[in-house]
Amino acid sequence: MKGDFSRDSFDPHMAYQRILHQQGRLTLDAEFNEQTAVLLHLLRTTTCDLIGPYGGPVDDAGFEIRLTQDGTLVIGAGRYYVGGLLVQNDQPAPYQVQPFYRPMPDDGPLASGGDAPSRVTLLYLEVFERVVTSLIDPAIADPALDGIETALRGQVVWQVRAIETAFVMDEVLEDPDAASQQAMVILTALDDRPSAMAARAAPSDGFGDGITAGYTGMENGLFRIEVHRGGVAGEAQFKWSRTNAGVVAPWLGLDGDHLVIADAGRLEGRRVIELTTADRELDGREGELIEIAPAGQNRFTVAAGDISAVRALWDSGLDRPFARSWDRVSAGRGDAPGLTDIEEGTPDRWLWLDLADGIQIAFSPGGVYRVGDYWQIPVRAGTGAILWPGVIGAQGRWIPDARVPAGVRRWRAPLALHGLSAGQPILQDCRRLFPPR
Repeated sequence: MKGDFSRDSFDPHMAYQRILHQQGRLTLDAEFNEQTAVLLHLLRTTTCDLIGPYGGPVDDAGFEIRLTQDGTLVIGAGRYYVGGLLVQNDQPAPYQVQPFYRPMPDDGPLASGGDAPSRVTLLYLEVFERVVTSLIDPAIADPALDGIETALRGQVVWQVRAIETAFVMDEVLEDPDAASQQAMVILTALDDRPSAMAARAAPSDGFGDGITAGYTGMENGLFRIEVHRGGVAGEAQFKWSRTNAGVVAPWLGLDGDHLVIADAGRLEGRRVIELTTADRELDGREGELIEIAPAGQNRFTVAAGDISAVRALWDSGLDRPFARSWDRVSAGRGDAPGLTDIEEGTPDRWLWLDLADGIQIAFSPGGVYRVGDYWQIPVRAGTGAILWPGVIGAQGRWIPDARVPAGVRRWRAPLALHGLSAGQPILQDCRRLFPPR
């Protein structure tokens, strides 16, 4: 999650039940957030044990997919549980106009070619959590504080998406239970090649591979490495931030070739920003990365990047756009400011990249990288420590673990299969419903 956090200290494998604050002691944001994470983990695990990976109450089950007479797909109102998360749809919504998702015109079961008899589309529910700031929801800011930011919010986001299958609709109708099970297999396979990354302090010159100088920066931080462009190594690119990408400011528009940004003091000393919106982030679309230089009075020039792309982005009619700060990599290749190509080594010899301040990262071979995947590296100036798990190997060498992304974690559940039978459009419900207890 993006935000000004010291670290994410929750580890489900430790089986901690609560955080016990002591009198007269310092309190940390990580401890308060860990208490919330502990309780959420208990709640979600219990819900999954009782309901299963997905399901809805029979008397108020939501997300029924219906087809209206004019051919519009409608998502029904109600409740559903996916991965232990409560998902609510307060009112029926057309597939093309969802609260948290706007499918492309050619996306979905009613796109061109939808009348082909062999085409069966799986409509599924994708659920994840996002951080909401006052830039997205101004109501969470108390006006008495005159713009001073306080706590953020974690919001459950749902999106109904579509994917083509090799199913035959007549066979689906013959055995709908088997089709629903196979649909879940398809959804599980979407994450069958996760990426992984390791982090370490760079080895000291003249010493062995296990001796490091540690983190050499002057400030404590929570480094964030995030995939900007997805794909495999050689296609994917990442961006990074010393502050967990928590520095944001409203983008007010353009004045000639100058960017106009409110609260420009937040970007003082920053060079690389991403111009984007909450909707673009929800859709998995990257923003426009540029390098800026201050021009006074909340204005910035574009020192590197495509000003025409920035202008086109603004002219597209953005909803509450903002600028998010990122940092440059000490070494690496990329085709835009702040971007670095994701390169992998081999299982026997990893390819370490110098990030900054004595910190190196390496990507595990064979991964598929998704836009928005991220890793966090807590670093501490006083001790030079990098808080990253690892093991002591041969000759006392410290070997860092390769970790899958910290997020964004996504849960999925099949909702319906759409296709033709005897020339007529058919929707086969794939939801699981449970009676009241």
